[in-house]
Amino acid sequence: MAHTFHETPSAGAAGWTLNSMTILPVILPIGSRVCVTSYSPFRGLRGTIRTVDTISAELEEPFCFYQIELEGAYIKEPIWFEFDEVELVTPIQQVQL
Repeated sequence: MAHTFHETPSAGAAGWTLNSMTILPVILPIGSRVCVTSYSPFRGLRGTIRTVDTISAELEEPFCFYQIELEGAYIKEPIWFEFDEVELVTPIQQVQL
């Protein structure tokens, strides 16, 4: 998946930020609107992040999973996706916490 890089997160930034010449993933907040970009039966569906689960092992970069309530899916329970399988739809500033 191609990513664009910005100094601050935005809708087109695909959840990444440029920080001191290091590219770091931005952990999206609960309530963010996202689109599924992974090659799965859910590709292209939009939904809302309901839970964020991070792995805080001593990795070079943060790693997390999002539990997303999808719109238009037959499965009504929220589904887990890795951070790189979704893309931000709504700018972070507009998310209501």
